[in-house]
Amino acid sequence: MSRSSRIIRSLFLASASVYAGQALFVSAANAAKPNPKTDGVGTEVKLLDEGSDPFANTSTTPATQPADTDGTSVSDSQIAITETGNVEIHVNDANLVEVLRMLSLQSQRNIVASKDVGGKITANLYGVTVREALDAILHANGYAYREKGNFIYVYTSKEIAEIEKSERQPTTELFRLYYTPAANAVTMIKPVMSEAGQVAFSTQATQGIESSQTEAGGNTHATEDIIVVTDYPDNIEKVRKIIKEVDRRPQQILLEATIVRASLNEDNALGVDFTVLGGVDFAGISTAGSTPGSALNGQILGQQSAGAIIDKGYGGAGTGFAGAVPNGGLKVGVVSNNIAIFLSALESVTDTTILANPKVLALNKQRGEVIVGRKDGYLTTTVTESSSVQTVEFLDTGTRLIYRPFIGEDGYIRMEIHPEDSSGGLQGSSNLPFKITTEVTSNVMVKDGHTVVIGGLFRESSTSAKGQVPGLGNLPGAGWLFRNQRDQSSREEIIILLTPHIVKDDSSYSKYSDEQLKHAEKLRVGTRHGMMPFGRERLAESCYEKARAEMDKSNPDRQKALWHLNCATNLNPKFLEAIDLKEEITGKVVTSSDNSNIRSFLTRQILAEKLQPVTYDVAPRAVAITPPVVKKDSPATQTTDQRADSPASQPANFATALPVADPKSLESKGMFSNVWKGWVDLSNHYMGIGKAAAARSQETTVTELPMDDATGSGGR
Repeated sequence: MSRSSRIIRSLFLASASVYAGQALFVSAANAAKPNPKTDGVGTEVKLLDEGSDPFANTSTTPATQPADTDGTSVSDSQIAITETGNVEIHVNDANLVEVLRMLSLQSQRNIVASKDVGGKITANLYGVTVREALDAILHANGYAYREKGNFIYVYTSKEIAEIEKSERQPTTELFRLYYTPAANAVTMIKPVMSEAGQVAFSTQATQGIESSQTEAGGNTHATEDIIVVTDYPDNIEKVRKIIKEVDRRPQQILLEATIVRASLNEDNALGVDFTVLGGVDFAGISTAGSTPGSALNGQILGQQSAGAIIDKGYGGAGTGFAGAVPNGGLKVGVVSNNIAIFLSALESVTDTTILANPKVLALNKQRGEVIVGRKDGYLTTTVTESSSVQTVEFLDTGTRLIYRPFIGEDGYIRMEIHPEDSSGGLQGSSNLPFKITTEVTSNVMVKDGHTVVIGGLFRESSTSAKGQVPGLGNLPGAGWLFRNQRDQSSREEIIILLTPHIVKDDSSYSKYSDEQLKHAEKLRVGTRHGMMPFGRERLAESCYEKARAEMDKSNPDRQKALWHLNCATNLNPKFLEAIDLKEEITGKVVTSSDNSNIRSFLTRQILAEKLQPVTYDVAPRAVAITPPVVKKDSPATQTTDQRADSPASQPANFATALPVADPKSLESKGMFSNVWKGWVDLSNHYMGIGKAAAARSQETTVTELPMDDATGSGGR
């Protein structure tokens, strides 16, 4: 036998022995596992191409978990990779684990499935990526995958949830709120928080602005509202988005209400009085101081001055219709012998127009109120079985506007509105209040910038009153001698208009507000200019204006301007503008000696700290206390001129306790100014007093301290 024949026979025997060993190994493994189709009876032997490789390394081979459910096997022809790198899958009722294994082999991706992954899949996919294929075949069975490095792990939904729960770590974040109360924001973020999430927020700010002598806030929270949220990062992100939408600057509404009230009253009256007396001369009655009317009443009987009518009888007739005419108008009278005629006529017209135009700015959904009027106080008494209590209440009258706006997205504004224009007071000895008012309470919808009429009233009243002598008053023509007539008519009209406006441009609103402020200042200045020119303040202002005009010249005469300023300050010593201009011209600060040492104590202390800045610790800290090493023969800081009972750190005299300010050094550093120079002068002045006091206490002869013009206080 040739050498080549022996080699071929040896290779064939070796292959046959390996195949036989593998067959026996698979047969033994299958014998240990019962067949579910035969209810555990018998064993099933699989060849190598029917099962997985028993010698494969399961720790490194992807997707090696056997399927727990039945399904057809998958070949490489059913799962293929195209030239473009896409995947094509054509399987029918195939085992899911087998599909994952073949997809791993064909795509050369490391795919590892958990032990609980199993099932069947039927799919036909064309030109998809590996990720798209995994999404399709896994989601159909309720599974999912996660990528970590070069590995793709396939889990059940329950396993995914447990993994995410174990990996999620709660974080804490602080949010600052500037427009929304913290309590409201907490209510809105709770739906997006997990059960384990926690939230804490700052205390609510005190509401209302009532006057109080005992409540001033104390140590309450004085910064913006704060929310501290502890939750998982994805929930924290949701909370952040909600707070961003909720915490927005609210809009403002400027509301203008116009209340027009017009009334017209007309009054026409006409009356005639005539008197005829028989046997009596009106001349005698007039001499006696009586009237024809008193003659008809018998009041002239027995009066010697009235024509000596004592027992004589007399006759007369007359009317009294002129007395019904109100005072004023035309009065005509004729008296002749024993006949007197008086005519009264009146026509009055009263036309009244009242215009109230209040305006008020308020935030969205917040109450706005403005009132211009008066408050009349009156007493009310509450009586019980055991006591009687009196309280003071007030009657509000004037122009008043109360409203609460609600802004919509379409530019409309819903408002709860109550405009009012009233007058009233207290009447009678009991001081009972009365009030005449025009008011409307309504809930309306108005478009931004539009004017609407929300209320109105028209009322007319006509009255005609007549008085006459029966029968004679109806005579044509002559009937006016026996009657009077008064006609009254009254008309009243009220209109209430509203104009709301949403403030959108704050800069423009601020600009117009500044213009209104300038107009108000012009009114104030114009009123003062209209006063008499020889008043004290007017003369002082005139002198100041002359000084300012002189200083505005290109080459001003400072002495002339100073003379005018002296006149202004002499007339009005508290004229601050004149004092400031005088300091600017002279370079000297107006000071005065108050003959007090303690009054300027704080000022001197502040100046000393400014010249020698003190560094403060931000936070308290522990400091080791070690006694200083002091020589036995001399104290640590004792000076030679101190008394024996003085402490070691006491300064030698008052002058050394506070450093003297040097104006020249301050000027060289660019810190010199008129105001600062005044404080420095004051400091140097008291330093001189301190030095003199210290010198006198030591019985040392001290000469007068030099005071130059720049720093001395003399002549100020």
